[in-house]
Amino acid sequence: MARAKSAEWLRRQTELREWEWEMHEKCVDAAKRALEVFMKKKKVSASLGDIARILEVANKMGRMASGLATQTVEHTGEVDLNFRLEVETAIKKVYGQVVEAEVISEKLAGLELTEGKHELV
Repeated sequence: MARAKSAEWLRRQTELREWEWEMHEKCVDAAKRALEVFMKKKKVSASLGDIARILEVANKMGRMASGLATQTVEHTGEVDLNFRLEVETAIKKVYGQVVEAEVISEKLAGLELTEGKHELV
C-alpha cells in the first residue's frame, strides 16, 4: 500500500515538473516576443513591468521544474546583540560557564592509538 502511494506521488511530481517546465518555456517565449514588440515601438500591448513579471514567473517555473530553490536568503552580516545574548545565556544554562582550555593538539601529535590505549611514540 505504501509503495503504491509512493509511486503515485512520484508520478504526480514528475507530471507537475514536466508541466512547470513547459509553462516556463512558454513564458520565456512570450516574454521574448513582448520585448521584441516593445523594442520596435509598434503597437505596445505590454509594459516593461508586464514583461518583467512574465520573466519572473518564467524563472520561478523553470527553477521549480528543475528542482532548484525559488528563493534565496541574504545574510547582511549584521549582529543582533539581543539574539546573541539570548543564545549565550541558553548555552550557559545547558553547558555551564565557559572554561578556558589549553590547546594541546601539538602535544597529541606524538600519540598513537593502539587497541584503545594512547601510547607515546
